[in-house]
Amino acid sequence: MRVGNSEIDFLVDSGATRTAVNQPLQLPMAESLTVVGATGKGTKCSAYAPAECALGNRTISHKLVYLPDCPTPLLGRDLLCRLGAILHFTQDEITLTLPPENAWIMTLAVEPSAMQAPEWSQCEDQIYLLVWASGVPEKATHQTPVSVQLLPGKGQVQIKQYPIKREAREGLQGTIDRFLEYGVLRECQSAWNTPILPVQKPDGTYRLVQDLRAVNERVKTLHPLVPNPYTLLASLVEQYTHFSVLDLKDAFFTIPVDTPSQEIFSFEWEDKRRVKKQLCWTVLAQGFKNSPTLFGQALARDL
Repeated sequence: MRVGNSEIDFLVDSGATRTAVNQPLQLPMAESLTVVGATGKGTKCSAYAPAECALGNRTISHKLVYLPDCPTPLLGRDLLCRLGAILHFTQDEITLTLPPENAWIMTLAVEPSAMQAPEWSQCEDQIYLLVWASGVPEKATHQTPVSVQLLPGKGQVQIKQYPIKREAREGLQGTIDRFLEYGVLRECQSAWNTPILPVQKPDGTYRLVQDLRAVNERVKTLHPLVPNPYTLLASLVEQYTHFSVLDLKDAFFTIPVDTPSQEIFSFEWEDKRRVKKQLCWTVLAQGFKNSPTLFGQALARDL
């Protein structure tokens, strides 16, 4: 890939978050950051100002990280995603291609818009109030409860819950109580069990995360037909210049799961009285690999 006036050989690494070079470039530094390598140890480094990167017949402006100790330059997910790169795997080789449509997608990305978006304060009062999430999350009324299909020969999995620090357990208690009250969770006795992980947010509160990797390995994968957003935008007439994006809060919780399938998503919880019990989700769980597809299909049917 050509970076500025230099030709550099990169190793395609889809596991790398950022694209990095190990030799200095004739560019100013734009920012300092910390990267975490395979050892799990954080290392302070710098990122160059945006450089012109050319791959094939594609050219894009991008920030590269400078890692002098890296054995080889890495082409990471950040630049691969911006290029829309596709990796093809065969018995003999792995190849990387760039779709033709990306020529105009990148033009949209690098050319600054001549129009200035209005300030948020000018738009807030014009938004329909019912779009704001409040109160108890409601269930979709026209959707059949989801039945989860296991792969042939795959049985139940029971993984012991890891110890959770008291502070984190107390931080999750309010979330658990609220989900039980809303009917998002229920008590159960299940042969399935996967652990939960408390993830601390920047504000000090905790987010409930369930490690469903073992469940995902035992469930049939649903393959969605995902429309290309750039193609959809191109189909709109020129008079439309601004677009709204709605963040559907707790969207997966609107899709019910049938009773036999609910127990697949069970986990152990120790409450404030130190009483252990099993809980399971009555709706699509965060971390379940098919939740985005199932929700997308349900939303498309309702629309």
